[in-house]
Amino acid sequence: MAVYSFPIVTGITAALLGLLQVFLAGYVIAARQKNSVSLGDGGNYELNQRIRMHGNLAENAPIFLILLLLVELTRVHPLIVGCLGPAFFLCRLMQAFGLSPAQPRGPNLFRFVGTSGSFVCQVILAVALLLTLAPHLGSW
Repeated sequence: MAVYSFPIVTGITAALLGLLQVFLAGYVIAARQKNSVSLGDGGNYELNQRIRMHGNLAENAPIFLILLLLVELTRVHPLIVGCLGPAFFLCRLMQAFGLSPAQPRGPNLFRFVGTSGSFVCQVILAVALLLTLAPHLGSW
């Protein structure tokens, strides 16, 4: 496979999201050790928030990466791919920060923008993929 055909944006985005996932897992582990909780959150608000920071990334990153890869492989929408990979990563950082125990309880701007932005990125990729595939559906 030639270097130019490698899905570079998806690769970089996956690497950054993988590092963020490991960081957030470590953040959860640290709170588990601090609070002597091995399973669940033990009713601890801080640990619950850290678990959700990690879990929300784990829930959203895989489908985003699949969509990003498929759109990038079509080479039809390079600008979309080039913008949405970094945008999704930044949104996930904002969402994690918004869920941080240091933030006030309840909704906040970081969480709202991070969550909403992540969903918008996924919808744009899904629509771009469907529009790209639509002309080929008749021959399928």
